[in-house]
Amino acid sequence: MNLRGGGATYNQAPSSVLAESNGITRHPEPKAKDPIKKQVDSSVASLLQNDAQGASGFLGLCLQNDKAAQGDYSGIRPQNDIKKDVILSQRRRIHLKHNWIFHSVQNDRKKSKHAAFTMAEVLITIGIIGIVAAMTLPGVIEGYQKAETINRLKKAYSVMAQAIELSEVHNESVKYWNFNQSYADFFNQYLKPHFAKINETTYGKISDKVQYTRPNGSVENNFTLFYSNALVVSTVDGMTFYITGGSTAMTGKAFGIVLDLNGYKKPNRFGRDVFMFSISQEYGLVPYGYKGTCDMGNAYDTFDREYLKSAWRYGCSKQAGETNGAFCSALIMTDGWEIRDDYPW
Repeated sequence: MNLRGGGATYNQAPSSVLAESNGITRHPEPKAKDPIKKQVDSSVASLLQNDAQGASGFLGLCLQNDKAAQGDYSGIRPQNDIKKDVILSQRRRIHLKHNWIFHSVQNDRKKSKHAAFTMAEVLITIGIIGIVAAMTLPGVIEGYQKAETINRLKKAYSVMAQAIELSEVHNESVKYWNFNQSYADFFNQYLKPHFAKINETTYGKISDKVQYTRPNGSVENNFTLFYSNALVVSTVDGMTFYITGGSTAMTGKAFGIVLDLNGYKKPNRFGRDVFMFSISQEYGLVPYGYKGTCDMGNAYDTFDREYLKSAWRYGCSKQAGETNGAFCSALIMTDGWEIRDDYPW
């Protein structure tokens, strides 16, 4: 404001001076923010709200913001350039991550190649397995065969015992049966009606097809002598049994029964698939030799295990000579229908 008067001209004093003269303290007016600094502050705020932009870009902007706070705006770039840096930083991280995964897969493949067995190691392992199998398989197979023999023997014994019990319903007790007739007539009268389907023949007609052996493997020659005229009966379940009067020592007392568990199939060996029993007039179906149901004075009244193994001629053992194992059925029953380790398998 210019005042003219008395021909003199003067300028108005600054407002700050006037304020001081009036006793009023005036603060300096705030300076306007630099536009670049505003841009930096906005970028920092945006980064804080969005973590996905990456730590490297954020740290870079923090450094620029510190410079700006100190009034140093050198090296500060526009926001578009900063975003480009952030994007590039993210791409670098993704690229590094992909490289890490690729190299990890490659390393795993290399490790897997190094972890493979060599041919020598494979052959050694197969050899060890073969040795172990050769040592254990025979025992496993033998155990299975023994269990199968016991099951078949129990079944055959049960079938015969049931036929006798059913016959007793129609023909009174076995004590009243006629044991003085031929074995064929005896079978037809008392047992045949109680078997579903059977096939009958005589041993003389099949002796050339089947040959029986003793527990020691030698041929049982006496079998033909005693059973040459025996009635041979085959059942539907594959069992074959021979019925005969045996020797004169059994006449009027019992008929001998030879059970072949699997018919004419091998091994056809006493104590393995061939077992002997008797149908006694006094005791019914019993193991061969019990209570006088055998000849040659070898009958037994008690099931003495050692005697059943060592008895002459009929003992259940692999002794050399004519020991034919006729007492093996009694030994198995004495042992509770089991085949023990000392059994002549």
